[in-house]
Amino acid sequence: MQNTNNVYLWEVFDSFVRKEWDHSSETESHPVLDEVARDLHSGALQSRDMQGRPVKPWQHPAELAKSYLLPSEVNARPVMKRWLLVWAPERENKLTPQDEVDKFGWLGALKLEEKRHRALLKAGGIRFHNTQRAEYLRTYAVKHKIRNSRGEIPSVGSIRNGVFYRAGA
Repeated sequence: MQNTNNVYLWEVFDSFVRKEWDHSSETESHPVLDEVARDLHSGALQSRDMQGRPVKPWQHPAELAKSYLLPSEVNARPVMKRWLLVWAPERENKLTPQDEVDKFGWLGALKLEEKRHRALLKAGGIRFHNTQRAEYLRTYAVKHKIRNSRGEIPSVGSIRNGVFYRAGA
């Protein structure tokens, strides 16, 4: 189960608001950022340390960047409801299948998906043979346009050899 008490630096919240509303960092600010900063300064929103413990409200604007926030407390602010925003940084950090290919290569991306798929099946008490898993991964590769080093969608055989035998699964 995910820890619900994770705190995040102000800059993570700032980048979320700017990305959500295509707001340039060169412009002054955004009304949501301004109001949440005012709430932090006044103490209406609790500023926290890295471990999530409450700390005194910041006194100088430069201290804002060192503030840690709990997403649940930020989401409860009226400004978030007015702007129809829900800040969920734990979901923002997930890589897309293409990001995984770019970062880990086609085989690494398929291994990551195989690991997620295996955990899901195990939780459901379902057992799959490697061939069935390889067929699932081929379908996953087709769906997400994952190509091997030759620019082809990997075959079931190459997936079996690459993912299961090299990984020792």
